[in-house]
Amino acid sequence: MIRGVELLLRRAYGVREFTDDGECIFRVARRSVARDLVLGDGAQVRRGDAIVELHLWNEQLPKIPPTGAGIAWGAVMDRRSRHSFGLLAAHLAAHLAAHRDAVAVRGEVAFGCQMDHRQCIRFARRFGFEIIARKTTRLTELRDRLDNFLLIGLTWVFNPHGLKGKKLHRERYSIWASRARIGGLWGASSGTPAPARTAPAAARADPVIP
Repeated sequence: MIRGVELLLRRAYGVREFTDDGECIFRVARRSVARDLVLGDGAQVRRGDAIVELHLWNEQLPKIPPTGAGIAWGAVMDRRSRHSFGLLAAHLAAHLAAHRDAVAVRGEVAFGCQMDHRQCIRFARRFGFEIIARKTTRLTELRDRLDNFLLIGLTWVFNPHGLKGKKLHRERYSIWASRARIGGLWGASSGTPAPARTAPAAARADPVIP
């Protein structure tokens, strides 16, 4: 049943694979931005702009052992994450016609463990992302509650030992990186072409203390 719900949601939201690599842990979808943003590298994201949204590829996440997500598992997850970002950068560079208008990459992380805000910032920065505050409404709060149950179900199906020590409530963070940032950090060359707009220095977001 959980697998069926996940499949329906993927189809409804246009989430798809961009590679057949067996170690890629991401799928992608295209979205439109709901509000104006200025990212830390000066890239401007305007309401209505196209972005690439990241989704976890549940079937290909490294399996958590019965003892829990220890150092060894974390090292595998880190390696696969870096490998997957490299694949994403290569995909964006190789399919310019399909993604020419995408100005940024966005993801949403939901931590079920105790991580303070500074730790979350460092986690995002490790992969070239920054945390942008989410705008919450009653509707988004309801969606988050429903997503919490779905996440528990997905973990139970795909990675059951990942439920160890996890609570139902998850802290959610919206992580962003400009198209140029992804290409420059993870691309094979110094960067991939990106339709990013750069704001004046005075308009850029203040740096977050690490």
